[in-house]
This record gives sequence, C-alpha cells and structure tokens, in this order.
Amino acid sequence: MAKKRQLNVRLSDALLDRLEERVQKTKMGMAAMVEILLTHALQQDMATPLAQPEDRYDELLKRIEAIEAKLADGDRFLQEEISSTEVEVAIASPSIEDVATENKSANESEKEIPLKKISPIDALSLEELVNRLKVEVRTLNQKKDKSTFSAWAKKHDPEGIAWQYNDVEDCFYPLAV
Repeated sequence: MAKKRQLNVRLSDALLDRLEERVQKTKMGMAAMVEILLTHALQQDMATPLAQPEDRYDELLKRIEAIEAKLADGDRFLQEEISSTEVEVAIASPSIEDVATENKSANESEKEIPLKKISPIDALSLEELVNRLKVEVRTLNQKKDKSTFSAWAKKHDPEGIAWQYNDVEDCFYPLAV
C-alpha cells in the first residue's frame, strides 16, 4: 500500500460548501471525499490526451488559411458586385430629357407619394428601414444581427428587396436581386 502524504489546500467558500454538502450526503469523511474526487478527476484528465503544441499550431494554421480563403472569395465577390453595380448604374441613369418628361407628367397627374426607388448603392438608416418595412424599431434591432435577417426583411419589404445590416456604418444596404 502506498504511503499517504498530507496536503493542505485553500478552497473558496462556495467550493468548500459544495464539498461539505457531498460529504454530508454520502456520510463519508472530508479526506476520503477529497481523495475520491481528485482520483476521479486525474483519471479523466489522463484519459483525454493533451494536444501537443505542434498539433495545436497546425490546427490553428489550417483554420487561419481557411479564413483567409473565405476572405479572398469575399473580396472577389465584392469586386464582381461593384463592377456589375457600376454597369447597372450607368445603364439605368436617365437622360435629361427623360427626367424633364417625368417631371412634367408627374405635375400633371395626381400627386402620389411612391416608395423611394432603391438603387444598388443606396443605404438606409434604421428609421428609414423601419418606415419602409412598417415594423417597430425594437423588432428591427432584434433581427438585424441574425443570419436570417435578409430573408426576413425581404418578406416585409414592399418591393421584395432583401436587406443587409452593416454594423461598421450602422446602416442597411439592399442586396442585389
């Protein structure tokens, strides 16, 4: 039988209270309970091997490379979106004659307040999007950071436009259809 040595340990009040509860429930002595708990904890610790620093380094390196690849794909996606948006804006820009004709016909017809047409580069503030979607500020604040926000906003948008929140600029951008 191995010789037992004494160990003095300082425990927090909360931990000591939990230990004393266990001792009372099991009707064991404090020293026996501590020995059992330590033995159990050490056996579990030995059953799960510690990751070697090199393994951890390799794992982290792989994760970093995966993140960098996703960011690179995102950059390519953004460049494509910017290019297509520039083309759409150039094509969709009305001529001076078109604007004059529209203004004249608008003055002649009944005064209606149409929804603001959104171009791909227009951003809306929280209040503007609340008015557009006809929802409460609290609701929009709860939804804006969730992964389902774009689909939710699209359902509520009168033109079926999906929106994305930009936390850096604290505004909402329409997503390309």
